[in-house]
Amino acid sequence: LAPAALRRGLHDPTAAGVERVLALGPRPWPAAVAEAVLQALDGQLKDRGADWRVAGLCELAALRLPADLATRTVALVDRHRDRRPGDPGLAFLDRFAATLMFRRTMLEELA
Repeated sequence: LAPAALRRGLHDPTAAGVERVLALGPRPWPAAVAEAVLQALDGQLKDRGADWRVAGLCELAALRLPADLATRTVALVDRHRDRRPGDPGLAFLDRFAATLMFRRTMLEELA
């Protein structure tokens, strides 16, 4: 249900409450959920910019996305930073990417 709601976009009324559904899901998120989350974030940032929906989804995703998506997440953040340089609303995107990179590094060291 969550990937279907996310594919319609974060601005769609059916996306209301999707964060709660995602919070209750297994960790790390399955590939379909992770892909839908990254696409929803990318779409929202392209269309409307950073807002509270993006911030909330980034908080969840930082701890629930598979850590092997860290490089892809950094690329997404960099792409949007290039579009809106100096936008203070993008600070949470930096935290999102940094947290995921930290998780990946930590898991690599534990292996």
